[in-house]
Amino acid sequence: MSTDFRGGRLVVIAAGLLGIAAITAALYPLSSSSHTVPALLFVVPIATTSVFAGWRASMVVALAAATAYAMAFLPPIGAVRVGLTEDVFALVTFMVVAVVVGLLKGPSRTPPLAATAAQSEQLLDDGRAVLLRGVSHDLRNPLNTIRLVSTDLLAGGVRDATTRDQMLGLVVDESERLDRIVGNLLSLSRVQAGALVPQLARTSVDDLVGDAVFRLGRLHRRPISVEIASDLPDVLIDVVQIDQVLTNLVENAFAHGGVDAAVRITAATVDDEVVVTVADDGPGLPDHVLDQLFVAPVASSSSGLGLTVCKAIVDAHGGRIWFRSPRPSGALVSFSLPVAH
Repeated sequence: MSTDFRGGRLVVIAAGLLGIAAITAALYPLSSSSHTVPALLFVVPIATTSVFAGWRASMVVALAAATAYAMAFLPPIGAVRVGLTEDVFALVTFMVVAVVVGLLKGPSRTPPLAATAAQSEQLLDDGRAVLLRGVSHDLRNPLNTIRLVSTDLLAGGVRDATTRDQMLGLVVDESERLDRIVGNLLSLSRVQAGALVPQLARTSVDDLVGDAVFRLGRLHRRPISVEIASDLPDVLIDVVQIDQVLTNLVENAFAHGGVDAAVRITAATVDDEVVVTVADDGPGLPDHVLDQLFVAPVASSSSGLGLTVCKAIVDAHGGRIWFRSPRPSGALVSFSLPVAH
């Protein structure tokens, strides 16, 4: 490793540590009101360090973030009590983010291999770069919202209780959005490690869809219609994973269907499976794109990453997932689930 490269990596680590210090100083006055916002903001310098200096260097920043989080935002303030569930969870989460982002970025330089191998590696690096740019863009939007709202609240310019509650609600919603993006990244890392194993349990599709619709309707303040067959049998699924699939598909329908698009969830029995469909009446998609929607390297945003995760989860359940774009408009994505006999 050259001296210049080592020195550049130290600069990136120092910048990451400064970022952790700045976030701690800015949000410490609000430590008694929320633990979620600082934890999510700490992800930014960790991920940035991982992108520019690698996941090993980012581990230093992740450790500093976990220490700052425990001392400044978890009671007792000013002390670290290693062994508390939230302390350990924060440390593990920060380290996982560092590793996942580093793996998504991939190596910055390829060794002198044969021409064909070098071309394949370049294509993979290009795909990772596209994915990283897209996810970084989607992370920036909620972070900017949280920063602006937090700045206004800290400045004391908001005196009306109703307005303040609305702004705090916005911070919570954007924090949940960040949590979903990070959740998709963590799921993708488990897919790549071969560790995405569903914990199967007998589940009512009505309850599964109802919980997702209630949460997403509140978050987006948009209606979601539901049509579930009355005689639908229970399914054998990992509830957390399939909820992630539904969430990603509805988020995708809201994002690409347009602000006026109606979103509908249907579920019915087909042969010996339950097929769940998320449909919108937006502009739809061209046919040549449909086969590429579930491929990670072409995903240009967190929604594209979410579709890749959806396919991995459904495959792990032994099901299928597919897109249709009927003319003249609209898009439908369906996935099958095993019936619990």
